[in-house]
Amino acid sequence: MPLPTPNKDEEHDDFISRCMADPIANDEFPDEKQRNAVCESQWAKDKSSVPEGCEVRTYQGIELRETEGEGGPIISGYAAVFDKMSVELWGFRETIAPGAFTDTLKSGNDVRSLVNHDSNQRLGRTANGTVRVNEDKIGLKFEIDPPNTSVGRDTVEDIRNGNLDGMSFMFKTVNDKWETKDGEEVRTLLDVELIEGGPVTFPAYPDTTVALRALEQRKTERNKKEEKAPSEDGPDKKAQLKEQLDEIDKRAEEIERKKMAQRIAKYM
Repeated sequence: MPLPTPNKDEEHDDFISRCMADPIANDEFPDEKQRNAVCESQWAKDKSSVPEGCEVRTYQGIELRETEGEGGPIISGYAAVFDKMSVELWGFRETIAPGAFTDTLKSGNDVRSLVNHDSNQRLGRTANGTVRVNEDKIGLKFEIDPPNTSVGRDTVEDIRNGNLDGMSFMFKTVNDKWETKDGEEVRTLLDVELIEGGPVTFPAYPDTTVALRALEQRKTERNKKEEKAPSEDGPDKKAQLKEQLDEIDKRAEEIERKKMAQRIAKYM
């Protein structure tokens, strides 16, 4: 059964309340803050037309440089940066390994470039050469020849004015790795399928549904291993360790609640 999606004309708060109470969402994401993140993701995905199974990541502070080429302005910028630890994404952090885009670029898939992931605001595509995507030592770089349309002209003007100052990309995970570092779950993207990328006004909620499902699976597998493993330290040591882990989880949840409040406040 699928997760809830917004109904036509349904308000944000009404949908979040319904999604939080949904039996499937509760079963798949028993952790309340993660379930809230998934519900926000479902809301954002519906509004931005993110396909099922895809994820979106946005990089702020990446310069969108507009240069004059032979055929007009060229929009360029990095949609992804390698080996850069993300902010906390509702219970985990994420980094992208060098080479994560190598296979998808070699495949020759037609990668689109849209403004704010909106299919009605088309800038170009790799199939016709108006979008060029390359992987270098820094990360994933886009070069876009904007069309002589209202969308293209408005996008160039918005970049000049600083209204568009970030790059975002949409992807599907092919291979990733989960680790626990300093008490935090860290996900490393090793191989991804690139779907689309382009300039954005500001980052929406990252689409975390797919990643959080993987995180829950990792936790389940780790708990099974812990249950099977014999304890060499005795019950007292095991209980002490559990208390320490519970305290770490409590502190992480408190930090995340504050961050979530700040994120939501930006969109109010």
